[in-house]
Amino acid sequence: MTSASISFPNLEDILFRNVAPSDLEKASLQQLLTILTAQAEPTHRSLVQYLQLGALSSPIRRIPIELLREIFTLVFPSDCHLLGYKERVQLVNLQLVCRTWRDTARATGSLWSGVSVDETSRCYVRKMSFEKISNWLKRSGTATKSLAFVAYHCLEDESGPCPPDCKALGDSFSDFFADSELVLGHFQFSCDGPQCFRAVLDALKPEARQSWDAIRSISLDVLHNWEETGPQQSLFHQLPASATSFKLSLPHDLDDGIPEAAQLYLPHRVLERLTTLDIECSWCDPAVLPQLERGCINVEVLAIELSEEIVPDTVANAPAVFPQVRDLHLKNVASDSDSIMLEYIKAPKLVNLEVSYRDYDDYVKGDLARPLRTFLKRSACEKTLSSLCLRDVDARVKEIVKILVALPSLTSLKLEGISSTKDRADFLFEQLTTRDAKSTTQRSLPHLEDLQLLRFDEAGVPGLLKYLKSRRPYRLEGDRPVFDGPADTITTVVVVYSRRWNSTNVDFGSLEEVRALRWCGVKMDMCLQARPPSPEYL
Repeated sequence: MTSASISFPNLEDILFRNVAPSDLEKASLQQLLTILTAQAEPTHRSLVQYLQLGALSSPIRRIPIELLREIFTLVFPSDCHLLGYKERVQLVNLQLVCRTWRDTARATGSLWSGVSVDETSRCYVRKMSFEKISNWLKRSGTATKSLAFVAYHCLEDESGPCPPDCKALGDSFSDFFADSELVLGHFQFSCDGPQCFRAVLDALKPEARQSWDAIRSISLDVLHNWEETGPQQSLFHQLPASATSFKLSLPHDLDDGIPEAAQLYLPHRVLERLTTLDIECSWCDPAVLPQLERGCINVEVLAIELSEEIVPDTVANAPAVFPQVRDLHLKNVASDSDSIMLEYIKAPKLVNLEVSYRDYDDYVKGDLARPLRTFLKRSACEKTLSSLCLRDVDARVKEIVKILVALPSLTSLKLEGISSTKDRADFLFEQLTTRDAKSTTQRSLPHLEDLQLLRFDEAGVPGLLKYLKSRRPYRLEGDRPVFDGPADTITTVVVVYSRRWNSTNVDFGSLEEVRALRWCGVKMDMCLQARPPSPEYL
């Protein structure tokens, strides 16, 4: 029997009325459904087979395992692959797609090499977490393992004993480091005060000391309180014996001002084995510079932030010399001619320099270029410096031009947050173009390869493009640029610009200069940065 032979009068009336069908109509309808189901079953099987065959030939199945590993690695782009709770859940879910994805993820040791644990997280349970942390890191195989731990439970009283939570945390860490199958390469610890970290160090048992001393890189971030009773009692004596990299971040604003006990004692034997040192201590007296100078005989990468309020005699009499430093980052530098860190530091082997100025200074009190040029001349690296990064610079444009012209060896230049309360910072590259046109000697930045401009004023983009064109002039023949001279040294330009409220939308990527540069192989990346609301609308 076919559906056509079934007698079912008034079908449309039944379908489009809100009345239950009669018993006869129900029987006819059930018979019709049975016939249609039988007719549709072969079609359904064919459709399922079609979809399965299509899935088998999907391009995702043909991706090489090596490429799949690289994709997985890019999914979790973080420092040392330190994965927090949400990222770890995402990695676990990634393995649920199929067996191939699971096996690939498990075989990619770097995905499992770093864990970040926050005690303030609602999902944190100490007794269970340390066992899970250990098992997770062991999946990384031979990859360098990293652990970041945030212990913000310890709001201790400066004068009181260490709370029980600190001691319990120390016991947990002692058991964790006692595992001979697990050796960390990097350890990052954040706490409210030094007592919490000292409790962890004091709780380490002899069997845990071997794993602790094998740590190569350590970072300590103290949020609120800091005190040191003297050089002999300094907790830094207990830093890992194999550590060659150390980062210390002390609280910017101490709860009770700056007490006499708020001192910084870094043992000489600890400093002399370091190759990387990063110190953030905005209240720390610059008198610590001679201490660092005596100990940092092997440091090649140095980042430092100190108070610039007082110049001790021990610093003013002679600059602190760091003989092996190649990468130097000076943080929170005063935007005037009285910068202590620029005036009293010398780095004769300097290759890469990064200077972050205070972004809260209301105005520039003096000549910005003079202390920086004096520092470079004192270090005798004007002709050898290859990379320069300036952040939150508020200075006259001509001063910035002086700095750039004095550094002919630069191959990488990064300017972030350039501004001027005296003139228009967007004239920077226009002045460079004018200077090069008038100069009878070498042009500015003759070896520049990489140029990055972040938080750049949109009004300065036309001047930038004019400057880039002046480095390699061209003419258009039809739609094709014809260059008159040899290729320029610049290969990469990154511009993240901010738009003014009264400006019109301009697609800089479609401009002639940008298209010409891209045509000759320059990587041009220009994008708009979101700007905060104008104060008049707040």
